[in-house]
Amino acid sequence: MNEHCFVILAHKESEYLEPCVISIITQNLKTKALITTSTPCDFSKNIAKKYGIEYIVNDTGKQGVVNDFNFAYSIAESKLVTLAHQDDLYEPDYARCIIESSKLDSNAILYFTDCYDLINNKKIGSSIKSSIKKMLLFPFFLKKSISSRIIKKLMLYFGNPICCPSVTINKSLLPNFKFSNNFDLIYDWKAWIDLANERGSFIYLNRKLIQYRFHEVSVTSSQLNKLHLEELKLLQTIWGNKLGKLICTMYSSAHNDRK
Repeated sequence: MNEHCFVILAHKESEYLEPCVISIITQNLKTKALITTSTPCDFSKNIAKKYGIEYIVNDTGKQGVVNDFNFAYSIAESKLVTLAHQDDLYEPDYARCIIESSKLDSNAILYFTDCYDLINNKKIGSSIKSSIKKMLLFPFFLKKSISSRIIKKLMLYFGNPICCPSVTINKSLLPNFKFSNNFDLIYDWKAWIDLANERGSFIYLNRKLIQYRFHEVSVTSSQLNKLHLEELKLLQTIWGNKLGKLICTMYSSAHNDRK
């Protein structure tokens, strides 16, 4: 079994796919990479061929981004799996830092890093949103690896401070992991809460090792209203209607801080 694998999720013809691929195959520590798609086309197939990356079509017939993510995870044959969004870029040390961190705690099930926001091809290092996330991640500034279920859940009960494409999951400990179909946009947040209930540690790497792209056709930009409704539903499930609504109002305001 490989130590680590990037599974790149490609969708239709995206101008951002090739830069994402390049950022992965030029890592300082080379690991395995795959491209998977449920919308196969010559564009993505040719990029895979150009860079010598295996190209796997999701022909399960199941529709939606959650099913695409679950398929991508299922085909990875490695201990550590990073599900790479085609829009985003990985800093050269990402794979090396993840693999080195995996040696620190054999019971770690999830690793994640800090990130830049990539807006109009410019890296933004700080914002209101990033400051809120830093506050939620406070326990990790005291201890890099956290196994307490209570602390892991509290970190996620006020918002989602975990950048989804920065996450690497330990598949050797979570072979049957799946994202929930209960949400279309915050499936990742719900998944981290579910994993917080599992035995095993979360490890945070306090380095900006991802460039997380925002653009006019991204899901989170085009469906902000739906995003807010899903966040409200999740927070009200945790805190009840009134308190959940209050927490959601404060947390969601950060989504507008993308200048």
